[in-house]
Amino acid sequence: MATYRLQALLGIKERAEQDAKDLFGRAQAAMREQEKILADMEAELQRMIEGRERCREDYSKKLASGEMKSPIRAPRIASSSGSRRRRRSRSTRSRGSGRTSETRRKRSRRPRMPSSWPLRT
Repeated sequence: MATYRLQALLGIKERAEQDAKDLFGRAQAAMREQEKILADMEAELQRMIEGRERCREDYSKKLASGEMKSPIRAPRIASSSGSRRRRRSRSTRSRGSGRTSETRRKRSRRPRMPSSWPLRT
């Protein structure tokens, strides 16, 4: 075999070409794998949509047939005052914040620092 003057450069070029082919092959394999995953996910989405439609149809059939109707409730009798809200007596009703003046006073006091407390500057 005749020796080529730039044999080293030819070897580098052939290795780079082979590396590029290998990289391209791995990228194609990864792409096929991702396409399979995408197809599986699309099939799962389609199954979910069909299941949702089936549930919606079942619900509408039950609603139309009367299975979903709530039981009959007894009518409410209005109170003598005509108000539905239950009123509290004055003794249990709180005013303002719901605290007595004594608790307000206690909460407003803050602990005082002792006079020997070092001041930070």
